[in-house]
Amino acid sequence: VPLIVDEAHGAHFGFHPRFPSSAAALGADAVIQSLHKTMPALTQTGLLHINGSLLDRHRIRAFSAVYQTSSPSYLLMGSIDRCLTLMAKQGETLFADYEKKLSGCRRRLSACRHIRLLEPDAGEKKAGACAGMDPGRVVLFAPRQYMTGNELMQLLRRRFRLELEMAGPDYVTAIVTMMDTEEGIDRLCRAIEILDEELENGSFPKKNKPAEMQISCPKPQIKMDIAKACGRKWENCPLEGSEGRVSAEFLYVYPPGIPIVAPGEVILREHLRQIGEAKRQGLSVEGPADTQLRTIRVL
Repeated sequence: VPLIVDEAHGAHFGFHPRFPSSAAALGADAVIQSLHKTMPALTQTGLLHINGSLLDRHRIRAFSAVYQTSSPSYLLMGSIDRCLTLMAKQGETLFADYEKKLSGCRRRLSACRHIRLLEPDAGEKKAGACAGMDPGRVVLFAPRQYMTGNELMQLLRRRFRLELEMAGPDYVTAIVTMMDTEEGIDRLCRAIEILDEELENGSFPKKNKPAEMQISCPKPQIKMDIAKACGRKWENCPLEGSEGRVSAEFLYVYPPGIPIVAPGEVILREHLRQIGEAKRQGLSVEGPADTQLRTIRVL
């Protein structure tokens, strides 16, 4: 059975021992990478790596020709070529400098007292809880008694003009890449240090209801396959009255985009609680045709 890995955010893996190994180097049969997410390339540039003999390269090329445009962007192709050439010629030097800047960034952030940097300790690694961690993903936990993850992201945007990758119920994620400057990294660290100092001095009021730690989903009750559900007749139903109905559309918090409910699944009370909690925290609930989330399509 061929193993296909979506490594969209891992195009930079394997260039330095501090980073995880690439799935391509570990033997996956097909690996898809987005160069533009973590490498110096234009948006929409990506690579498909093929390993071993399980996949028919000729069929892959044929179907690529069927589904891709016959008028490709040479600007994007040139951007891919430039990125690969840059890594071939200067990759070792660039990643050594990248790792040095990252280490300094993480050292500063780990000294904060209230905004906590995610750093799996040796005990967690030994227990197998973390097979590998990308140090370029700077995950910071907001103090739940003072703010949610989304509120921390809004503070960084509004006060410091910093745009982060995403916010969760109680954390934010910043991405530091090899092209970030020392000045830019210092701006991020300084902003977190200022907020942490304000938290220490009591500048933020405590919340009556702390932020939920996470939004987790119960085991789905599947009535039919997604493909069948998407092709069936549907009707609009008030979201509050949809418990027990079978959904005809997706509901998910984005990012990261993991479904709370998928088409063909029964809508449970826990799902409605999670959606309400996500809305309360200012997280983006996506999927339904009704963007105001007053109704949901059900079978």
